[in-house]
Amino acid sequence: MRDGYPVIAPPNPLRSVASDSAYLAGILATLSGPIVLVAHSYGGIVVTNAATGNPNVKALVYVAAFVPDQGETLPPAPATGRRALGAQ
Repeated sequence: MRDGYPVIAPPNPLRSVASDSAYLAGILATLSGPIVLVAHSYGGIVVTNAATGNPNVKALVYVAAFVPDQGETLPPAPATGRRALGAQ
């Protein structure tokens, strides 16, 4: 920002990978010029999907994020709560 680069931080709706990726892809489609996407955690898989096919995306930066290979999905979330601990 200090060097004059425009920065936006669109919210992640946190609905599903497909929905969140489509939402971000729609935002990216409105931007011109080179784009660098930075993602943390779950956002890694979202930016990877959203960037696919967008020629303006020049780099993806993953900060403690999921970095999926082509065709890879997120692993299932671990079970939580009493049932996960074997409680009846």
